[in-house]
Amino acid sequence: MYDVFWRRYWAWAVDKLVAGIGGILLSLLFFSPGRLFAESPDTAAAGVPMLLTLVSQCLYFSLMESSKYQATLGKMLLGIVVVNRNYERLTYGKALVRYLGRLLSALTFGIGYIMAAFTKNKQALHDLVADTYVLNKSLLKLLDALKGAEGEIRVARAPGNL
Repeated sequence: MYDVFWRRYWAWAVDKLVAGIGGILLSLLFFSPGRLFAESPDTAAAGVPMLLTLVSQCLYFSLMESSKYQATLGKMLLGIVVVNRNYERLTYGKALVRYLGRLLSALTFGIGYIMAAFTKNKQALHDLVADTYVLNKSLLKLLDALKGAEGEIRVARAPGNL
């Protein structure tokens, strides 16, 4: 049910490409290409694009994962979604916390990301921080179909397992 590590990795790679291109395009609004890609750019030309890329990534991940799609473009491409502990769509605040938790995953030299291969519910450090899960979208649809009128899943399951 919880998604496998390799699909998360490829979704992340697609998303970094999309968000990186977004950051470059935003930077081009403020600086000419010659100034941005100069051999020795000045401090503003070097720092602003990095800041704009960080902001564009934050908005991209937070808005997409809290949208009705529950996924970024990379995750949509690979058929995975992000949910909260009740298997529901994230709020914007929860998606923002998840994104900020990614910074922790990166600051641990990538160990925070690799944790997803070894934790019980395939959660990376940022998922643990935000209490979120990455699921296969088709299985999430099956869960929705099994929900009763009260919103409870009507299947017998062992505690802690889905």
